[in-house]
Amino acid sequence: MDYLKKIRNFSIIAHIDHGKSTLADRLIEKTGLVASRDMKEQFLDNMDIERERGITIKLQTTRLSYKAKDGEEYVLNLIDTPGHVDFNYEVSRSLAACDGAVLVVDATQGVEAQTLGNVYLALDEDLEILPVLNKMDLDSARPEEAKAEIEEIIGIDAEEAPQISAKTGLGIDEMLEKLVEVIPKAGEVGYICASIKQVADARVGDTITLSKSPTEHPLKGYKKAQSMVYCGVYPAEGEKYENVKDALEKLQVNDAAFNFESENSAALGFGYRCGFLGLLHMDVIIERLEREFDLNVITTLPSVIYKVVMKDGSEIMVQNPSNLPDPTDIQHIEEPIVSAEIMTPKDYVGTIMTLCQSRRGNMVNMEYLTETRVQLHYEIPLNEVIYDFFDALKSKTKGYASLDYEFKEYRAAKLVKLDILLNKELIDAFSTIVPEEAAYAKGRTICSKLKKLIPMHQFEVPIQAAIGQKVIARETVRAYRKDVIAKCYGGDISRKKKLLEKQKEGKKRMRQ
Repeated sequence: MDYLKKIRNFSIIAHIDHGKSTLADRLIEKTGLVASRDMKEQFLDNMDIERERGITIKLQTTRLSYKAKDGEEYVLNLIDTPGHVDFNYEVSRSLAACDGAVLVVDATQGVEAQTLGNVYLALDEDLEILPVLNKMDLDSARPEEAKAEIEEIIGIDAEEAPQISAKTGLGIDEMLEKLVEVIPKAGEVGYICASIKQVADARVGDTITLSKSPTEHPLKGYKKAQSMVYCGVYPAEGEKYENVKDALEKLQVNDAAFNFESENSAALGFGYRCGFLGLLHMDVIIERLEREFDLNVITTLPSVIYKVVMKDGSEIMVQNPSNLPDPTDIQHIEEPIVSAEIMTPKDYVGTIMTLCQSRRGNMVNMEYLTETRVQLHYEIPLNEVIYDFFDALKSKTKGYASLDYEFKEYRAAKLVKLDILLNKELIDAFSTIVPEEAAYAKGRTICSKLKKLIPMHQFEVPIQAAIGQKVIARETVRAYRKDVIAKCYGGDISRKKKLLEKQKEGKKRMRQ
């Protein structure tokens, strides 16, 4: 078993944009796995979407061979992980399969929210952590401050942390030597071929054992991913329902965090209710459907799962707002609350507090991590986080604040179902569950947006927002109108009235 002592299984973790994929590129290049002439940026990111957006979506693995200064040949099994909070599940999966982790910290930015989130995941798995300072080629790099932050905030000794530039290759050799030294002894990595009829029967993280002598201690496997955001996906005109189902099943095979089930809508016909980890995850899956499977699909408004407590004491989990029971039978509705950690320079604390309060957030506490960096702990309804909270946070803090969040609990709230009616007919795909105090503003916004989108017809189209039977907002798409009395020069008014009444009757028939 001597050869096992030469194997190192490790993962690269970091906050988004701190240079994980670039570092993986340099490691591949330095160990000679790929010749320089065949090398390309984001080598392990093999999806077009990953390359265009500059993000990692799927964890990717590679096997490297490294000859250390002690003359020994080491096998490095590397997993490059995503950095965005929406793909946290991919990170937790990769860490469960490793013995150590390389923690990449941007020397110009320091420790950020997802850096902390990923470190806690690694510590839960009892992994050896090697901190690395990246982007040392930039003039704005501040290695001593970054080291102090790692030691103060995370509590890991960073005095001997390799200082590298994944872009230029500076310090990569030193890092590889440190990696071989720090990461412990480990198992082999490989694959098996199995004739499983239904892919859904095998879950990622299952233990494979012999049927004749099954193991008494199977591995605990991976925690099941909890979908945070749901939306309806329907075939667009001309697309086949079965084609969409086949594509969704194929995507589910290599994305355990994505799930779907059949549903139908009075307005859109047969489709699927799909569960995602967040809005970016949803965006990526829909884009993959359109690109990889050449499908045209319609998506409904994203929503979260609500817990509805009925008057008889029973509980119903509602993913689709149109499935909300009759209000007279409901005792109360509970919404999912997340625990959010926001890290920011102290100058933006006031701005962030205002933003969180506008999203119904409650501050738990605030702590100064260093003289200039603050961590804010908030409890915010998930419904307020999934839409544009991340974008708003970045724009209000010039990109300096960072966010990490996880589900905490369900909590009772004053919520109502907001329906949208077009031409006095309810369109179930537009139904949403909103806080009672925000219903009017939300209704007005949706009506005014739809007014701009719906083209003019020969008859006017009323757009209404309603709670139950009560209409709270209305806009009208004006009708095209032919001037039928243009030919009447002078003459009796009754002649003009007759022509207008005739036109009115015609429009009434057309509308029906």
